[in-house]
Amino acid sequence: MDTSHLHEYPRPDFQRAGLTWSSLNRQWDFVFDDNDVGLEQLWQKHGLPHRVVVTPSHHDNSSAFQTTQKIAAQPEKLSINNVHDQSKADKVYKKQQINVPFVFQTTASGINNHDAHEVVWYERNIPDIRGENIHQHHDRLLLRFGAVDYEATLWLDGEYIGSHRGGHVPFDVDITDAIEGKPFARVTIRVRDSPYDLTQPRGKQYWAAKPESIFYTPSTGIWQSVWLESVPSTRMAESSYGTVLRSDDIESGELHAEVALLGRRTGQECYVEVEASIAGVAVNKSEKVRVAREQRSAQVDLDLRFASDMVPESLSLANPLSDSTCWRNGLALWSPEHPLFYDLIIRLYGNSDELLDEIHTGTGMRSLNWTTGDGTFRLNGQPYFHAVSSLPDLVFSPASLAPGASPPEIHPRICVAKSFGCYRVAITTYIACLFPTFLFFS
Repeated sequence: MDTSHLHEYPRPDFQRAGLTWSSLNRQWDFVFDDNDVGLEQLWQKHGLPHRVVVTPSHHDNSSAFQTTQKIAAQPEKLSINNVHDQSKADKVYKKQQINVPFVFQTTASGINNHDAHEVVWYERNIPDIRGENIHQHHDRLLLRFGAVDYEATLWLDGEYIGSHRGGHVPFDVDITDAIEGKPFARVTIRVRDSPYDLTQPRGKQYWAAKPESIFYTPSTGIWQSVWLESVPSTRMAESSYGTVLRSDDIESGELHAEVALLGRRTGQECYVEVEASIAGVAVNKSEKVRVAREQRSAQVDLDLRFASDMVPESLSLANPLSDSTCWRNGLALWSPEHPLFYDLIIRLYGNSDELLDEIHTGTGMRSLNWTTGDGTFRLNGQPYFHAVSSLPDLVFSPASLAPGASPPEIHPRICVAKSFGCYRVAITTYIACLFPTFLFFS
């Protein structure tokens, strides 16, 4: 299994200039808390115990089985006694090491336990990665998670620093104040992921002891990358916090960017600038747009059309200027056959043109329309035929129960799907579309 991507920056689609970050993947301390005694015993303050004695408790799975009967393929073949361990004897679980970001149900995690464990704990020491120059600029330190299934509560040296609910989206916690003056600190995470609560979003993760029918082995805890990142105190927010790049206006040829800010001080002057290029050739740069005092974002419109004599030969050979599926009035159009992509640099300035933040990202200009009334799906104004409506992406690693997320694994799969004439892929293993590297190469 290729794990090289675990040491690469997890967000290639939204990357800061002068990036300062550190991966927290690899080994963490880990313990099961089946009786949910960790909070009462203050594990977050005293550290995870070396051993935990668990008194067994039993759950009535009858309602879950009835639900499965309604939605499963060939329900008559479901196992009636597919239940978790019903032993009445006490169990002893020792603190062990887990390889993050693999869930404990996988061999890649180093644990490979398939029993039901509703509450689990993680712990490790983390450094303050900010250097002296960064401290002088008052940069903030974020603890970032690609995804944790399902409810996560976090402490730093026993001090509560935040929580998050939802197993499929990224989140971060600002730990600057909690770690101030400490070269290292202990981060503790309590995760709750109920195997029995069917109101909890779970996709096809199964609640019985063994996966069957259309269901998969469940995944509890950290299942995407964890990292530390130093960010400017006043900075541009990513899409989760309001930044939107609207790239569907192919008639005007304009990119409409709403750039949201975080950490702006009251009355602080801020200006946003967007610069675009394609294949290394500069296309256009906006004026500096002032962020109004009462606003948390700025609207920047940037014309991405450029003269034909500016198009480099390396681009025009594969994307002929005479081809209307590639170009429209000097605008490069994105399509599966011709994935023309604009590179963008978004800059945030303060007073006296002081550069506060700089983000490198990109976009493809394309419009999608399925409301013309003639039954066609249209890409860039033209009817677009799907040779196959969707192709299931069933490729996954048995060791990690997740699709390969490194570029050498992703890129060939996407190319093969395109060669079959499939431009829409149904992700049926995990939620692979939420891996940023998968989206980036798609």
